[in-house]
Amino acid sequence: MKGEHPAIFPKKLVEKCIKVSGCKEGIVLDPFLGTGTTSLVAEELGLNSIGIEIDPGYFNFTCTRLKKSITNLKGER
Repeated sequence: MKGEHPAIFPKKLVEKCIKVSGCKEGIVLDPFLGTGTTSLVAEELGLNSIGIEIDPGYFNFTCTRLKKSITNLKGER
């Protein structure tokens, strides 16, 4: 999927935006989920997230990506 989405944000950029918001707990909302970088970073920071995506391909890609990430994070804890 990488390279196929027109606006993939780097994880560091998303992380900075979330941290600047001062949000230490709660839910991060991404109304344009795309490849799921916002949800992925939120999970890594210990936050919940809600993402909205109308493209089934991006949605399925993001679900797979998050499942792998969550499995890896649980293995580290």
